Amino acid sequence: MAIVFNVPCTMTVAATYRENHSAKWIVLSIGYYVAFSLAISCVFYHIGLLIW
Repeated sequence: MAIVFNVPCTMTVAATYRENHSAKWIVLSIGYYVAFSLAISCVFYHIGLLIW
């Protein structure tokens, strides 16, 4: 699950920077993707432990 919700490719990050002209949005979006990916992975891991 962490791979599915991973940070988008560098071209997407570059396009976001080109549209917003702000490094703050890049850092926020990457932080969001990493935090969401880790949270979802943790939830699925614990659900898997309950099932197993």
